[in-house]
Amino acid sequence: MGWGRLGEDQPTSSFLRHVELKYVTNEECMKAEGQYCKNENCIYGTYKNSIQNDDMCATDIDESGNVKDSCYGDSGSPLIV
Repeated sequence: MGWGRLGEDQPTSSFLRHVELKYVTNEECMKAEGQYCKNENCIYGTYKNSIQNDDMCATDIDESGNVKDSCYGDSGSPLIV
């Protein structure tokens, strides 16, 4: 849940949104590739060096093949299981 951005370079949401995701093991998550940002510095690559033992990964793919995920501004939002 969160009021994060609606997409890359998009404004934040004006109402609370949610997304349903599936749990992914940390081993699977470390193999994944994507954009990783820390303090506004973004790089593209694997998440191998950014996943810690106490982290939890979650993702899913919609019917069109698009990855479902959170976005900027959603950090710290609750996880409901």
